[in-house]
Amino acid sequence: MENKFQKVSSVEHKTKIASCHPPDGDGSNSAGIMKLKPKKPEEEDIKVKREKAKLKKKDIVKQRGNAADREIFVGNVASTVRRREIEQLFKKFGTIEKVWSRSVVGLSEKKTQTLVRKYKKMGSNVLDVINFYIRYKSPESVAKALEMNGLLFKGLHLRVTGVNKKSLCVGSSAFVSNLPFDITEEEIHQHFNECGDIKAIRVVHDRFSGLGKGAAFVEFSEKECVEKAIAMNGTTLKERELRVAKALKRKQLAKEAAIKSKNSKGKKKEAEKMQEKIADYVVQKKPVGKNVKIGKSAGKLGAKEKKFKKTKKGPVKSIMT
Repeated sequence: MENKFQKVSSVEHKTKIASCHPPDGDGSNSAGIMKLKPKKPEEEDIKVKREKAKLKKKDIVKQRGNAADREIFVGNVASTVRRREIEQLFKKFGTIEKVWSRSVVGLSEKKTQTLVRKYKKMGSNVLDVINFYIRYKSPESVAKALEMNGLLFKGLHLRVTGVNKKSLCVGSSAFVSNLPFDITEEEIHQHFNECGDIKAIRVVHDRFSGLGKGAAFVEFSEKECVEKAIAMNGTTLKERELRVAKALKRKQLAKEAAIKSKNSKGKKKEAEKMQEKIADYVVQKKPVGKNVKIGKSAGKLGAKEKKFKKTKKGPVKSIMT
């Protein structure tokens, strides 16, 4: 029995040693040290794909920067309009490479359509308008396509601008505030159409909800139209009293804010000085009701005392000798 037990234990000991020291062909060296396992081909393929994707993104960014001169922005388009219709409308200016749409919120065309249905059920017109981008083959087509700005297409005035245009012309623009949050560009266009030829309208939207922030910029073709728009300050649009002013640059706004803050500080200092002066005097309230007679009698007594004090200037001299 002892011999059998010794044989079994020796076999177990050998198997343990074999498991700790694998054979040379399975990734170990002569000293018995474990080598790292080679990477699977699947992991290598994933890494290669990721690197290729990064390179593609860089190339796309470069191409996008070069293609900006060949792209236009088409805004204030009805949400029912499809890409084919926009392509047919603008293909007369040159060969089009690509047309894609974005909603006010920044979603794709399919997601925008699903959201439009939901908003319509709720009775909201937030996503009734979408935007399109068109990329032409040549930059010459962009200059021709800009002539479509202000065109009435399916009941809405299109806003066509170049993608490189960063800001509107401040000198010929008016700033409108206190607008309803669900206001549209078309409603503003109808309200200020009498002032002159409107070049562009930009409603300030919240990028997450798509709702307006109650403000908009109206750009006119001539500077004289801005004065006419300012004259409409106080007019009502959708039961709200509008505030219309001349559009200013950020630097000008910062200067005005600084001047206002200085004026407010000066007024505060003046008010504090007046309070300090008033604090030196005691103000008595007039008696009310039953205390009126008491107050009057007290006043008469005080007046008599004052007269007596005035007559009594010095010691009375005796007439008797």
